[in-house]
Amino acid sequence: MRALNKFTVYLFCLTAIMVSCAKEKSKENNSVVPFPACKPLPLLTGKYWKADTIIINPPVTYDQLSSQNQTLYRGSLAWFKGGNVLFNSDCKVFQALGDWDSGFDKWSFSEDDKDIRILLTNGNIDTLYNYTVTNLQFTYQKKFPGFTLTYMLK
Repeated sequence: MRALNKFTVYLFCLTAIMVSCAKEKSKENNSVVPFPACKPLPLLTGKYWKADTIIINPPVTYDQLSSQNQTLYRGSLAWFKGGNVLFNSDCKVFQALGDWDSGFDKWSFSEDDKDIRILLTNGNIDTLYNYTVTNLQFTYQKKFPGFTLTYMLK
């Protein structure tokens, strides 16, 4: 009986170690996926874009947001406005001035070129949906549970 208990403890420890190693291996495999290269877009790259406006997309209005989301929206307006961001043709993102710290590190287009994928400084990937760019304005959308915001940079 005592040998059976030792064997059970040994088996349990071995299983725990194997599961732990498998999780670490999984984390390593996920972190080595390369971020896709960007394709320079003359209207987007090489220009400082100044953060200007955030709009709540219809049909949702400010009054329909929860009080928590209203607070987040007002806070976002305060730190977003006046910040600058530069999308370089080498896929890097540079920021200067303002309180806005987007956390953007690198950028590339989505597979269908409709969205911009952003590698954040914390290693996560974010998406700027439905971007448009002219020589005067760059806009994109961010989706949140129950509503979407449009960000405008000039």
